[in-house]
Amino acid sequence: MILKLAEELIWVVFIIIGFSILFNLNRKAIPTTCLLGIVGYIVRFLFIQFHWGNIVLGSFFGSITIGILAISIAHKLRTLPLIFAVCSLIPMVPGYFAYNALILSIKLINQTDLTSNLTELYLIQASVNAIKASLIFLGISVGLFIPIMTYKTFICNNKLSRHYD
Repeated sequence: MILKLAEELIWVVFIIIGFSILFNLNRKAIPTTCLLGIVGYIVRFLFIQFHWGNIVLGSFFGSITIGILAISIAHKLRTLPLIFAVCSLIPMVPGYFAYNALILSIKLINQTDLTSNLTELYLIQASVNAIKASLIFLGISVGLFIPIMTYKTFICNNKLSRHYD
């Protein structure tokens, strides 16, 4: 399990560095982004391993972790939290499930005999993969939305209200 996690973390770092360069992120922010991505991916990995293999909830809690840490780091560095969070979340994007849903949908469309059991199998597998990918996307976006909006609502508004008293 530890070797599998170590291998996946190496790939996570390469993915984050690649997308950080693609998004033209500051070079000084790349190590921090990698650290956030590693912590979030470890949370996701541990949740999948020890909580019934639920990748949707694992991605949700991993993105919440990234969001909270991105806010605290961005607050100390006086920058936007999304700078750190977006590249850190990219390794959790469910490319495998979306790809399988697309491939199975294409196989389903190319079926000539629509009454065979293979057609039903393709339809069921494509639907399951598409729903799982959609739920993971939803979990990642809501998991990032909750900490950032909580920070903006409670902390930033309290700072503004103190200036006007």
